[in-house]
Parts: sequence; structure tokens; C-alpha cells
Amino acid sequence: MLPLTIGSGCGDSFVFGSGNTGGTATSSSSNGQGGQATTSSMTNNPTTSTGQGGNGQGGQEPTDPCDECTASHCPERHQGCFGNPACLALADCLSKCGDSEDCVNQCLGAHSDGISDLLLMLNCQSTVCVEPCGGTTSYSNCEICIYENCAEQLNKCYGFTPCRELADCMNECPAFDTGCLQQCHNKWPDGKPGVDAVRECAYNNCQGAC
Repeated sequence: MLPLTIGSGCGDSFVFGSGNTGGTATSSSSNGQGGQATTSSMTNNPTTSTGQGGNGQGGQEPTDPCDECTASHCPERHQGCFGNPACLALADCLSKCGDSEDCVNQCLGAHSDGISDLLLMLNCQSTVCVEPCGGTTSYSNCEICIYENCAEQLNKCYGFTPCRELADCMNECPAFDTGCLQQCHNKWPDGKPGVDAVRECAYNNCQGAC
């Protein structure tokens, strides 16, 4: 679903993401004083579950087991996504895609500002909330560093199909295979600026982790 590794002509690489979220992202709403407070149940579990809405000041705390675990054990990641409307919208959009790559591409393009926050939350869920959330999505220290420090560049790349396709193509190339990398660049030339932007940011901010 998502591109994996960004490799360079010298055979080194900066990783964007590994694996497939492999599950569902659901959303529900709670009506609170002064407007609507939106919550979302984003799990790696193939079974869709939604939190229950209710009327109350400031909205209702999440009642879905995955939401509860995430809020308790991944508060920073939970707030990062729940406080980002694009992350909630992306999770809701992806939950309706099934196996449709066209749908995934549309969701990522429409809600690209939420990509890094969603990936970071899914990673934490798969680390400390495996039972209620399911799934096996987990990322390396290098990937997490990029999601945290290069979110703007990464979100722009993931939200632009040629950039994602170029990254995915490069990930399939064996190490030091400059011919394969060149073929990827020839096929997806419009993705190069976005890929280069992520790699430059990773080089400047994540050398210790990557």
C-alpha cells in the first residue's frame, strides 16, 4: 500500500515505511458542548469497530478497546492523530478502501497532512496495544525519526502518486543496482523532487537513527 525504502545510487537508503497497515481505520463522532468533537478508532485489526457517540461537555472519551489502549499507552501519538483533522479524515477514508489501490491513492492525496501522524500512531498501537488493536505494523528507529522530523516532506511525497510509485520502485531494487534505480527514475521522473526532499531531510536530521 505504501512505499517502503528510498535508496540512493550508492546503495544506501532512507526508509519511508515498512509493511502494510493491514487493517481498518474507523471513525465516529461525539456531540459535545460548543460543536462536534470527532473521535476515531484506528486499528490494525481487520474487524471494523466504532466508538460510541454521546452527548456531553467536550465530547465523550473513546470507548473502543483499541482507542482506550492507545489513549492510555500512546498518549502523544494518540493526541497527534486525534488533534489532526487530516489524520482522522485519512483513517476514515482508508477504512472504506478495502483492496482498492485507486481508493488508497485518492485518500492519501486528499488527506496527505495526516499521513505521518497516522503511521506513528499505528506503530505505537502495534508495539503496546497488539491485543486490542491487532496487526503487526511497526517501524524502525530510522522510519520513526523521518516521520517525526520530516513529516512535511514525507506527507507531500506520500500524497503524490508519482513520488510514492518512485519510492516503491526504488525499494524493489537490489542494493547497489544503479541500473534498476535509473529505470525507476525514468519511469517516474515527476516523483524525483519529492523523493530527494525526503532523503535530504533524513540525511540532515536522522543520520544517527538511519
